[in-house]
Formats: sequence, C-alpha cells, structure tokens
Amino acid sequence: MIRFSFPDGRAEVLVTGREDGDLRAAPRADRESLVERHLAATELLLLEQVHSSTVVSAEEAREQRRQGDALVGFGPAALGVLTADCVPIVLADRGGAVATVHAGWRGLAAGVVEAAADRLGSEVEAFVGPHIRACCYEFRGPERPGLEQRFPECFHGDYLSLDAALGRVFEEIGVTIVGGLDECTMCSGRFFSYRGGSRAERFLTAARSGDRWC
Repeated sequence: MIRFSFPDGRAEVLVTGREDGDLRAAPRADRESLVERHLAATELLLLEQVHSSTVVSAEEAREQRRQGDALVGFGPAALGVLTADCVPIVLADRGGAVATVHAGWRGLAAGVVEAAADRLGSEVEAFVGPHIRACCYEFRGPERPGLEQRFPECFHGDYLSLDAALGRVFEEIGVTIVGGLDECTMCSGRFFSYRGGSRAERFLTAARSGDRWC
C-alpha cells in the first residue's frame, strides 16, 4: 500500500497493491474501512468504468452507481478508480477539488483526461499511478492508425507507451505531474495486471481533498 500527498497538501492519495487483495471483489464495507483508516475519508465513491470520456460528480455517484471514467468532487469523501493495466490518475486543482480518472488507450483517445480537467479549477496538478508500460504493452489492433494520428510519439515498434500519450495530453492542457509510481503493472509483480493474467482482479487508487479543505 502506498500513500502520496500533493506537495502543497491539496490532495491525499492511496494506492493498494497485490498484497492488499482484489479491491473490486472486496465487500463494500471492507473498501470503506480501508479508505477510512488510510485516508481518513468518510466514504468511497466508485463508478462502473466503461472506457469512456464521461465525467461524474461525487454528488451524482452518491445517489446511485453510475457509468463513467472520471469522478470529480471536493471534501472528505474518497474518489476511487479500479485498474489492472490502465492508467489511474489523480488530478487536483489549487482549491482542493479532486478528480480520479481511469485512462486506458480508449479513454485517452476519447479525451477523458481533458474532460476531467475541464471540471476543475486553475493550476491543476497530477499524480499518475501504476500502469502497463511500453516494455510490455504490445499493441497490434486495428485502432493503431487512429492512435498514431492522435499521439504520433506513442508507439515504439509494436509497443504502446501510454506515458507518451498521457504526456502529450498534459502538455496540451497545462497539467503538471507532481508524483507517480514508475512501475509497470505487468512486470513489476506488485500490482494486478490484466495482460499479466489478472483478468478479474483490480487494485484501488483513491484520493480525497487535503486536510485544510476537509
């Protein structure tokens, strides 16, 4: 389990690992207890992730579980994303509003990161969680030409770099990376990896606003 605080305290982040178990299958009460203990969060909100560019507010997610791939909120509730190769991203603005984003290649191409950042205020910073990297992400699908057109620098031979694609998006929208985990989910062994055989299991990345806003 890994904790990260944004440098100015605007947001707090928690990332679970393989040793913490499958957080998708875990009972809701266990997930809630986890974020309460490690993030001092009042609740955990999640979405039914569908590889889209849909952004859902914490208030909407609290009413009922909704489909989408980015959650935006403010305050002591933890916003979460479940992944096993896609990129889990935490965005936070200078006012303490937070977004958690699920970004695989489909989401990046659809503009989920831009859509989430648009729902935040100024001076947005980012934490980038563990995901599959170019060392292991062989990609030969028919979608490749479209991805190469949008992200010309994202392919190294037959291997896809989600980092390169994400870096281009951040540069275009003016988001600064202030933290992350420089590990590949497939070859590090510390996290679940869909391509590494973890077809159903997922690890959790969760975040809430910093203490001064809670």
